[in-house]
Amino acid sequence: MNTLITRWWWIVVTMVAFVGVTFLILYTHIANVVQSAANASRQIAAITGDTSELQKTVTQNLQANLPLSEHGQTLFNPSTDIVMTTENQNQNVQVSVTYHMTVFGPIQALFGLGPTVAITRTSTQALDYAHNGLHATLSNLPPSLIGVNQVLLNTSGSSLNLTVTGYGFGSAPSGVPGTTTGPYFLFQDLTQGWAAGSPASGLSVTYASWLDNQITVTGIQNFGKGTEVIQPGDNAEVTVVSNNATSTYNFVANPAGTTNYSASLSATATSVP
Repeated sequence: MNTLITRWWWIVVTMVAFVGVTFLILYTHIANVVQSAANASRQIAAITGDTSELQKTVTQNLQANLPLSEHGQTLFNPSTDIVMTTENQNQNVQVSVTYHMTVFGPIQALFGLGPTVAITRTSTQALDYAHNGLHATLSNLPPSLIGVNQVLLNTSGSSLNLTVTGYGFGSAPSGVPGTTTGPYFLFQDLTQGWAAGSPASGLSVTYASWLDNQITVTGIQNFGKGTEVIQPGDNAEVTVVSNNATSTYNFVANPAGTTNYSASLSATATSVP
C-alpha cells in the first residue's frame, strides 16, 4: 500500500514539475516576443508619436509569433495594451506592451477555464538622435486655429491667379472682394526679393473672394511689368493673418516652362523638425 502511494506521489510531483517547466518556457518565449515588439515600436514613438502606426507595428510583431485571441478570448488589444509615455522631462519616450498569456494553455477550452497572466515589457528611446542628425520632440500642443494647406499658382504674362486653401481665415476683411492692401495677407517672392499685399509692400492685391477655408487672388499690382516677376523655381511664401492667428506657407514655382507654370504643395499634420 505504501509503495502504491509513493508511486502516485511521484507521478503527481512529476506532472506538476512538467507543467511548471512548460509554463516557464512558454512565459519566457512570450516575454521575449513582447519585448521585441516594444523595441520595434520605440523609434516610431520617438520620431512621430503616431498612435496608429505604433499600434500597427506592435500588432504585426506580436501576430507573427503569438495568437492575438484564442477560443473567443482576447489576448492582446492594441487600444489598451500599448502605453506610450514621456519621461526625464520629455527627454525620453517609453513604450509599454502587454500580452495576456493563458494560464492553462490549450486545456482552457476543454474545461472552460479562462485565467490569464499579464506579461508587460517596456522599451525606452531618447528623443535626441545625435547619431543620425534627427531631433524630434513629443508635445501635446492644441491644434492651430489657422493653417494653410495648399497654394495653387498660375501666371501668364502680366496675369496672375493664386488660390490659397486651408482653415481659420475668418470672414472677408474690409475692401475684399476688391483691390486693396492690408495686414491680413502677404505674398512674397523670396528669390526675386519683392512682396505684395501689406501696406508696407506698396503693392495692392486683387481679391476675387475670401472664405474661411479659401482665398482667391486674381491679380497683383505691377505684376509682370517691372521687377515684380516670378521665375520658375523661385522660393515663395504666402502669409495669412486672421483674428485667430498667423499662418505662413512656403512653396516653389514649378521649374518647367518660362511663362506658364503652377505650383501645388500640401502639408500633413505630422512633421519632424
